[in-house]
This record gives sequence, C-alpha cells and structure tokens, in this order.
Amino acid sequence: MAKKRSIDSLKADGPAPRRSSRIIPVVKPIVKSTKKLKTSDKPTKPRKKVKSNKEIDTEDVEEEEEGLEPKKTKSNEEAQANSMSPLSDLSSELSSSKNEKENGDLKDKKQQRSFSLKSLKVGDSLSEKIVLKNQEDKEVEVLELLKDKGAVFFLYPKANTPGCTTQACGYRDIYKEITDTGFQVFGLSMDSPKSQQNWKEKQKLPYPLLCDPKQQLIKLLGGSKSATQVQRSHYILDKGGKILDIKSPASTKNSV
Repeated sequence: MAKKRSIDSLKADGPAPRRSSRIIPVVKPIVKSTKKLKTSDKPTKPRKKVKSNKEIDTEDVEEEEEGLEPKKTKSNEEAQANSMSPLSDLSSELSSSKNEKENGDLKDKKQQRSFSLKSLKVGDSLSEKIVLKNQEDKEVEVLELLKDKGAVFFLYPKANTPGCTTQACGYRDIYKEITDTGFQVFGLSMDSPKSQQNWKEKQKLPYPLLCDPKQQLIKLLGGSKSATQVQRSHYILDKGGKILDIKSPASTKNSV
C-alpha cells in the first residue's frame, strides 16, 4: 500500500527533470577562459620607458612644488656645473684680489711704521726730498729752503689756539735777531694752508708757515705724538740740512 502511494506521489509530482546536454558546451568555454586568466596572472617585466628631456623637466618642477629635491640626472649635473663655473672663477678672483690688497696694505703699514720710527738726531743730515705747501698753498721743497741758509723749524699742535699763538708770537718778537745770525724761521704743523694764512694775517707773523698734513717732515724730525697730534718742539738745522739742536718737548715759553 505504501509502495503504491509513493509511486502515486511521484506521478503527481511529475516526471523527473532530465539533464540538459547544453551545460557542457557552456562550461567548456568558461574553463578555457579561466585557464587563460591563470596563465595571464604571471608577472611580466615592465618595459623601461625612456623619458624625454621635457618629461624630466616637468617632473623636476612637480617635485620642487611638492617641496622635494628634484632628481639629479647626468645632464642636470653637467648643466649645473657649467653654470657654476663662472661664479667659482669670479669668487676665486675676488678672493685672490682681496689677499693681494691685504698684503699690500700690510706692506704699506710696515713702511709707514718704519718711516715713523726713523727720526733724525743731532749731527744727522736731512737728505730725503720732502715737498710741502706753505700758507699760500704753494709747494716748497724743504732741501731747497736749506740750500743757502740754515733755519729754525718750530712745531706746534694747532694754529690759532692760545698756546700755539703764544709760541708763534714769541718767534715773531725775536724774528729780526734770528735772521741777523743768518738763519730763517718756519712754523710747521698739520694745519691747512687756509688756516695757516688766516692765523698769519691775524697775528702778523713775518715768517712762512708750512703745512704737513701727512707728517712727512714732522715724523722725520721726531715731532709726532700720534697720527693726528704734533709735539710742541723746535729744531735748528744748518745750511744743507744738518741738525744742530733739538728741543722736544718744549713749552710755549722755552720753545723760543
């Protein structure tokens, strides 16, 4: 009875489905495509792409905008070296010229120092050619002044100051006595010709005033206190330039 019912139920459900013969033809292409995918999954070496100069420049610009240092290529390094070579040459030239200037300045300073330390003593003779200007702004050669007569050179710190005026007026007052012995009188300082001329006219000084702003004669005589100061003193030179007497330092009174 049960067996009959199961048969009847199967009949009621209808006939069993039949396997379609279309499945295999459809699956075969899928399997083949899958095999192709598996073989294509194998990694291949990418071909090295040669970049043009334009692409390299573009990448450099992009890396600079991002704050990264652009990649240095051989062409870039050569260009940079070529562009830097004129600057390096200029720098080396400036450096060498600076060294030459420093060496020259040092040599000049040594010469000036040796000149300032060289001062004449009693018995020495003035032999160097020294050209100064007088109160009239005219050039005079010191040795020419001593060619025929001896001279008294009195040195003072600054024209038209009280102490120097006392000193200069003392020589003014005994000027005739000095010239009667065959000697000349010259005032000597670092002042300008204009200052000397104004002072000479104001105090009625009968003798010339010499200007020695670089202390050429002042240093040689030994009357320099510093680069800007003169020691009050006096020097008596015979005809031809031989030093007969030196008074240094001297006061405003005993300088005469």
